[in-house]
Amino acid sequence: MEVAGANRRWRLQFRYRGSRHESAVAQLSTLAVTAPFMNTEIKQLLTRWQSLEKNGGLQRAGATARLLWIVGLVLCIFVVFAVVYRLHPAFVAVAAAVMGWVIAETNAIRTRLAQWPIFRTYIDWKRVEEDLRG
Repeated sequence: MEVAGANRRWRLQFRYRGSRHESAVAQLSTLAVTAPFMNTEIKQLLTRWQSLEKNGGLQRAGATARLLWIVGLVLCIFVVFAVVYRLHPAFVAVAAAVMGWVIAETNAIRTRLAQWPIFRTYIDWKRVEEDLRG
């Protein structure tokens, strides 16, 4: 089945309105719920976006990623020593599990930081401000 225009890139069909020269990416502002019906999950997300954009949020996120990386390294060294010196398997299991969580969180923060400059261009900041005030 041949699909014409901007929709040819998408498996599921939807109607895209706008100029032929505009991006086929849906605007994030069109996906949000209006302020009177906003649930707490959406409000938390908007607050997080706003905190990243203002008051040094990106710097804090970067510092948190570096701290988590150091904690992950220390845990990795502990796991190696625990295995070499035959400590109780519970120590190894707990340290390895925590290390896995720390590595996952570090990677998630780094990914968000790398994607943020692109992502923020699609956010309708006026609407975010209005929704959080309302």
